[in-house]
Amino acid sequence: GGRHLERLVLDGNDDDEDVADYLKGVSKQAIDLQAALTSLQPQSRSDFYPLPIPLRTRKSRRCRAELQNGRPGILVKPKLNPLEGDTSLRSGHGQWWKKDSSAIHVVPRVKVVRQGTFHPKGEDRTTTYHAFLLRVKNPTLGKVHIRFGPSGYQGEVGWDPENDTKQEILEDLLVDTLSGQKITAQLSPKATQDLTTTDTVELDSVEDAFLELGKKQTKNPAEVLEWNATLASEAFSVAPKNSSSSMRLIAKQSDSAWFEFVCLDTTSTSTTTTPTQNYSAVPIAFQVQVGDGCWESSLVKPLPTKDNEPDFVSFDLVVTWTTNNNN
Repeated sequence: GGRHLERLVLDGNDDDEDVADYLKGVSKQAIDLQAALTSLQPQSRSDFYPLPIPLRTRKSRRCRAELQNGRPGILVKPKLNPLEGDTSLRSGHGQWWKKDSSAIHVVPRVKVVRQGTFHPKGEDRTTTYHAFLLRVKNPTLGKVHIRFGPSGYQGEVGWDPENDTKQEILEDLLVDTLSGQKITAQLSPKATQDLTTTDTVELDSVEDAFLELGKKQTKNPAEVLEWNATLASEAFSVAPKNSSSSMRLIAKQSDSAWFEFVCLDTTSTSTTTTPTQNYSAVPIAFQVQVGDGCWESSLVKPLPTKDNEPDFVSFDLVVTWTTNNNN
């Protein structure tokens, strides 16, 4: 015969001693799922059945521009069946799970390498500015022309199709690709509206790592090694009055360039505290020129512009920082 079912008290702290030792630390959801899988009472953790994997929608993502040019344009193509694509099968050869990550070899990478805070001279100590040292590196074998400027990004649209209002609360924002850390940040679009577009900077082609083996390692420019928030404060003091943000070139070397970005912390004077105010975010635009021999590996064709001005592809970037300890 089967084993007798026993009543387990899972809620409340008064009856914790009635819970079996092997069930301590097991979530109530996991125990409820076991009851749906079998009518027998497990006597140990080894008696637990594997939990089912939640159903996931099978959707493919394709690039519209690639489809218009007659190419597949597959960005993500999921294959939930682990046997699908097995070469031992008679059909479906090569139909593996696909994800196009080629952009990391084409789009210049922007990275925050240093940061700090300062209080402008002659202003209240509650006014805080954040200074960031950004590094841009060219991953392609051709030259690229880049610049920074103000962004029109105002947040994401919610799931309600009848409400197209932009949400300034950025949820599940991935800030660390290695640890998978995600945060919720308060976006401040107005903080960078007065940002002046920088001059265009040309980056040389990427240096081949294998050809550089055995050679003396190239050091970063002195301007980069000596950069700190104090120097950023002195440079920002000559900016137009009442400016809330600025961007300037610090140094350029081969396939890399360093920019200084300064922005006002709009939450530093807030009197209320919410979970989203632990993180602040501001948008900036990163632009790459197309055409005229620039960024040819991207396969992006330039559009006709007025007065034959260069055409740029714009990427909206979000710079974030913690507000509780100003870093």
